[in-house]
Amino acid sequence: MTGDDEYKKYDLDNANNFDSELIERKTRKRHEEGYQKREEKRSDRHYKQHQRVLNKCNQCYFNETRFLQDYVIAESDTVYVAFPSSISPLHPQDKEPLTHLVISPKSHFANFVEIDEQIQTELRNFQKSIVAFYLECFGMQTVFLETSIQSDHFIPHAQMECVGFINDDTDMEVFFKKSLQDDDSEWGTHKKIIDTKARKGMIWRCMPSTGQFNYVHIDFNGLGGFAHVIEDSKKFGKTKALEVLGGAMGHDFVNLSIPFRKEKAEKYVKDIRQRFKKYDWTRYGGSKK
Repeated sequence: MTGDDEYKKYDLDNANNFDSELIERKTRKRHEEGYQKREEKRSDRHYKQHQRVLNKCNQCYFNETRFLQDYVIAESDTVYVAFPSSISPLHPQDKEPLTHLVISPKSHFANFVEIDEQIQTELRNFQKSIVAFYLECFGMQTVFLETSIQSDHFIPHAQMECVGFINDDTDMEVFFKKSLQDDDSEWGTHKKIIDTKARKGMIWRCMPSTGQFNYVHIDFNGLGGFAHVIEDSKKFGKTKALEVLGGAMGHDFVNLSIPFRKEKAEKYVKDIRQRFKKYDWTRYGGSKK
């Protein structure tokens, strides 16, 4: 073997020394196996994280150790209506706190974009019941608010605030848009308002069902309103929309952080439950757990 031949034996540019296809197959297989292992670990972490969320969630109907059954006003197979348990109820000045309820799916969904068809139907029925209840019993219109803020470490339980307000000369939609857009930093670079009136407030038909994103949706009387994506969740608190509504009601300062004591809440729950019976759609041939 000449010196040149000896050099070519180890020459990296000499293609004859390597089976390039074999190397490529082995490399691809190694990458695929590595990817699969990483995905398995990621799925396992996601499953464990989801289980921790479910175990700690006090809004999951089937979490017997944490769910406040005594706050429930009405329920169907997949949805329940309840008195607020994590915040103080919002109500017009000089009025009893009887016109702030929440609607949630019994199972854990991050928002109302993700819910299935049966939950959609039962949710809509309860919205109609609440609109009629507020109008006939209190002479009030209804605003439905959903603020969905999630992260890699926090998966909220979907909840819709149902608040009665007196229909005066205030254009509530204009008031909301102006108040929320005054601080551009909270809305980020998104300027386009997503109108939900064409879909009568059915947010699952207005927003993409894939991907993790945060949004606020404001619906008037179950006929739609508008939604907007929240880019910076740290600058948009989960009670921001309720605080804006409180301002529209004439409250100078709204502190929702302290919920009612259980004894006080149960007094109002009993009253609301009795009044709401007439409007509860599940009592008239609808499904009920």
